[in-house]
Amino acid sequence: MKYLSDGTVDWAKSVDGAGIKVINQIERDQNDNFYICGYYGDTLFTELDTLTSPANTAAFILKYD
Repeated sequence: MKYLSDGTVDWAKSVDGAGIKVINQIERDQNDNFYICGYYGDTLFTELDTLTSPANTAAFILKYD
């Protein structure tokens, strides 16, 4: 979730899918872009794409602005 200075929610994102989903780190850059990295097994659903793991697990990096 990203909050505005008055405390209201600006936006919220989620990931889902089959198998494991692990988020290792979330970072924000100087332009207020958010980067989320981790790994997943089987499939990972984002709002724009579906990723399928080529092995037992695969790494991902998502960018939200």
